[in-house]
Amino acid sequence: MRTANVLTGASLALWLALFYVGRTGTYNVYAQGKDVYPNSGQIDYYIVFPMCVAIALAVAGWIFNVFRSPLPLKAISIISFMVLLPYLFAYTGGM
Repeated sequence: MRTANVLTGASLALWLALFYVGRTGTYNVYAQGKDVYPNSGQIDYYIVFPMCVAIALAVAGWIFNVFRSPLPLKAISIISFMVLLPYLFAYTGGM
């Protein structure tokens, strides 16, 4: 269980950090001036998606710790790490 919890905690921390960076960046768009707002795509990509992944990881961690089942929790954590690279590639605008 320890390895699964460490993987989940590390992945959760990264996705929450991405949520925080996206939220801060979206708020900075408001600071650019009057009538300047982020579009819904930016809000979904920079705020909603990382928060959904973070919530899914936290819920999975809670459920699989209750049932003492580390293998599915490890799999979910590894998948969330694998999704992180393509997400960051698009997050930064490519190369």
